[in-house]
Amino acid sequence: MLYRYKPEEGRNARQTAFWLGEGMIFFGCYALSGTLQGWQSLRTPVFGEALSTVPLLGIGLTGAFVASMATFLAVTYFFLRYLAGEKTAQHLIEVEDEMNKVTWPSFEEAT
Repeated sequence: MLYRYKPEEGRNARQTAFWLGEGMIFFGCYALSGTLQGWQSLRTPVFGEALSTVPLLGIGLTGAFVASMATFLAVTYFFLRYLAGEKTAQHLIEVEDEMNKVTWPSFEEAT
C-alpha cells in the first residue's frame, strides 16, 4: 500500500517517513494508555481473569490497553493511506532526489 504510486522511486524517504511517523504514533498511544489507566473503569481485565495478560508479552489486557491498541491501529491505517497518496508520495520522491544531489563531506573534511 505504501508503494502504490511510483513504487520504484523514493523508497528510502518513504520508509523513513513511515517509521518516524509510527514512532510518534506509538509514543502517543503509549501516553494515552498511561492516561487511561487513571480511570478506574479501564483498569480491569477486558476478557476476565482467564485472559488477563497478553501471552509472551506479559502486558495486561485492560480496557486502557485495548483502547490504546485500537487507536494505534486506526491511526496507523490512516497514516499509511496518507503516505500512499499521490501528492505525499511525489513530495517524498522529490525530497529523496534532492538529498541524492547533495555533496556530503567526508569525516576528515567535516573535522
